[in-house]
Amino acid sequence: MLEIERQLNAPNLQLAVQVDQPEQFKRFVLPRLRAFLEQNALLLVLDNLEHLLTEAGDWRDPLWGAVMATLLGHRGLSRTILTSRRLPAGLGQTCLCEPIHALSFAESVLLARELPPLRALLADPPGRALLTRTLRVIQGHPKLLELAAGLAGDRAALAAQVAATETADQGAPLDAFFAVTGPGSEQAREGESAAPEAVFVATLHRWTLGVSAGLDPVARLLLQCLCRVEPEDRTLDVIDSNWESLLQRLGDQDPAAAAALARPGLGLTEGLADLGRVGLVDIERPVPGQSVAAGGRSYAVGAAPGRDASEAETGRINDRNPRPAALDPAETGQTRYRIHPGVAEAVLGQTRPEVLAAADWELGDYHLARSRHGLKTETEGGGGLVVDAGRRGAPYLVRSGRWWEASNLLEHMTLRDKSPETLAFAIPLLRRIGEATAGGEDGLVAADVLANTLWLAGRPAEAEAEQRRIIAGAVAAGQFRFASFAAGDLLNLLRAGGRLPEALALAGEMAGYSRAAGLGPWSQLLDEVRRLQVLAAIGQYEEVLREVASLRLRMGALPGEGGADGATNPWNVRETLLDTGLGAALNTGRLEEALDLNAEVMKWRAERGAGDLELARTRFNGYAPLLRLGRADDCRGLLQGCRAVFEREHSVEELGAVYSALASLNDQTGDRAAAIGFEQAALRFRYQAGAPEGCAVSHHNLSNSLEGQGADPAQVLAHRLAAAALRIQMGSGQLPGTIRTLANLDPPAHPPPFAAIADQAEQVPGVRLRARFAALPPTYPDPDAALAAVWALVHQERERRAAS
Repeated sequence: MLEIERQLNAPNLQLAVQVDQPEQFKRFVLPRLRAFLEQNALLLVLDNLEHLLTEAGDWRDPLWGAVMATLLGHRGLSRTILTSRRLPAGLGQTCLCEPIHALSFAESVLLARELPPLRALLADPPGRALLTRTLRVIQGHPKLLELAAGLAGDRAALAAQVAATETADQGAPLDAFFAVTGPGSEQAREGESAAPEAVFVATLHRWTLGVSAGLDPVARLLLQCLCRVEPEDRTLDVIDSNWESLLQRLGDQDPAAAAALARPGLGLTEGLADLGRVGLVDIERPVPGQSVAAGGRSYAVGAAPGRDASEAETGRINDRNPRPAALDPAETGQTRYRIHPGVAEAVLGQTRPEVLAAADWELGDYHLARSRHGLKTETEGGGGLVVDAGRRGAPYLVRSGRWWEASNLLEHMTLRDKSPETLAFAIPLLRRIGEATAGGEDGLVAADVLANTLWLAGRPAEAEAEQRRIIAGAVAAGQFRFASFAAGDLLNLLRAGGRLPEALALAGEMAGYSRAAGLGPWSQLLDEVRRLQVLAAIGQYEEVLREVASLRLRMGALPGEGGADGATNPWNVRETLLDTGLGAALNTGRLEEALDLNAEVMKWRAERGAGDLELARTRFNGYAPLLRLGRADDCRGLLQGCRAVFEREHSVEELGAVYSALASLNDQTGDRAAAIGFEQAALRFRYQAGAPEGCAVSHHNLSNSLEGQGADPAQVLAHRLAAAALRIQMGSGQLPGTIRTLANLDPPAHPPPFAAIADQAEQVPGVRLRARFAALPPTYPDPDAALAAVWALVHQERERRAAS
């Protein structure tokens, strides 16, 4: 929904509101989408829909059915194209369904003429007869035509494969493929296959196995390994880097591996050429002069980075792996091998388990080595390599049962890339790891990583339950290291949820766990930084600034990256400390100091190769001091750049922050109508993200903009009291500012009831004030008691002003 909004440049559609409440979504969101489609002429394309469907064609998330009904059921000029290998149930009556799995007879002939080996068959009558038989059994399948072209140089081999297919397909309606009628007939048509999809799949499998059976054993082994490798790793640099170690893992007991090890260049160049020649693999070579794609670094010369004798526990270490002389080093990062999914499925079904296991192990080692190299060079830009290695390496490690290594790789990945797509990729893998390691030490690690990832993905209740279970189990087992890690993650969760007294108490417990575990100085420093974060949230900014200055001096005396204690990352401690100081400086009006601190954080993150989303989050922190310094143009450019990244990454919490910032900017420059619109959009994202302080910020800011525009005083008061109720219930350090602005309104003797406040606030789409307040810790027994306490503070503020 966010992506549709972004591509249409229509954030006011509010399509992501109430996705977690299906009935509300159907009642309020889908009618807006239907009206938009009717009022505009749009073409929407949803590709690869089968990922959203069960085997039976039902929607994995039933809400997709309601969305599809809207996309297909309106009366406007907009149209939708869906592509899927599986027909969604119930769409046959509302869609024009076109099968596109095969070419017509005429198209097949044209393609055959474009493939030189098949075109050569047209030169003589026996060849034409063989081509006719070939086209009859292939029935217009493009991949089968390519495989036939691979065999056409040996007519006997092609004839044998055709004969085998004719025998297997007896009874299939193959002759309809040649039934071409002319334009004068009742229904003019080209020859089309009448064979069902199952026949195509079975025929493709038979051809694949028939062609592969005729390969040299080394080429056949190479094909099996390529099919096992994830599609993103089917590049020359990856295959070249792992081929020798894979052969060594299989050893002399595998005749094909032994033969390859005895050949010059390990048979790699010849094997790849054979696979391309017979059409089982499509080879995409680099265009001359084209630059190497990002991430195309080769590790084939000598050992892969990090693969040395000290790391032998990850498997066989390949410290030779010379590049075959026939391979051009300039091409390895760009040459790719594409394999049709049906071909890969057929090959893997006939591959011995030990070959599959060897491929998984070696590719797992390879990406572990890439991750270690990225970690060692992080301050020089290696952070992106850590993320890429986690995404590409985890599937191999999970398939190999290397649970701890997989969990570690995913943790490093999510620590550096918190985009929704990355978190969605990691969570199911982490759940599988947790199930496999439950009850052991590795299980505690996997559970902690899962809990932290769930929190980052906006699922705090699940994350909190997981963390509390980990802490209790770790303390009972005397595993204080794990208790410290889990307590730190739980503290972050409590702080973000506005449960500040609980967070402050937990900070003391966490420091005790760290000392009991014997963790080093960097870990103990991080414990203190986390306590400062809670103090800053409570509003003790002067104390925070004093301690930040002291801890920076202490941090400078600690050993650098290489001297870390292994329990935490020094760069994480440094950046978190600087971020905490930045917030305190901003809240005490030290604007230039805040800009300097943010610039320093930006420098460290850029040097370690942080991703676009993290860098945009860091840049965003500079908007408030720029705005308060009156640098409106600089502020606007910064915010628009950040907004583009947040939209591209579907980062809901940050979208709330950037819309609120744009509202503040427009309010300051005098465009209060735009400010109100931006702040209402911000509230929608804030409530979706669920952070109570963010919700309070936007309620407070919206009340200011409404007041400036002369809006209904009841509206102004409602949003200001919404902010105050949230802040007093969670003990926020921002409460005094809200009290001061409330005191400016000349309040009556008693506050309005919370129900009336909620009714007003919830007129903004996406606002769920009642539910958000109910999720906070019970500082006051009910919302009206909280409002009464706010009112008492407001009257105290007015009395103080009168006395002065």
